[in-house]
Amino acid sequence: MFPESLDNVDGDELMRIGMDSKGMPMKTIRERPQVTEIRELRQEEAARQEEEAIGMEQQKLLAGNAQKLNEPLKEDSMLAGIGKAAAKQSKGSQTGS
Repeated sequence: MFPESLDNVDGDELMRIGMDSKGMPMKTIRERPQVTEIRELRQEEAARQEEEAIGMEQQKLLAGNAQKLNEPLKEDSMLAGIGKAAAKQSKGSQTGS
């Protein structure tokens, strides 16, 4: 079955009709506003968990990068190249004044 084919079916209505046709007591079937509230709460909880997971991942990255700050500058690193270029530019501007 193709997942997009499910767009043709109102799953909630199908479930309600099926439960009704099987004689399920109506008091066991939630009202639509209740279902909406449950889904909204579930969605909010999923969003909260996703934000928490992202935050934890960011903390791991920051902790790893903080550890790297204690390492000596590598001669062939980009930061060393920027420092050399800045020093060269600064030296050039001092001699040109």
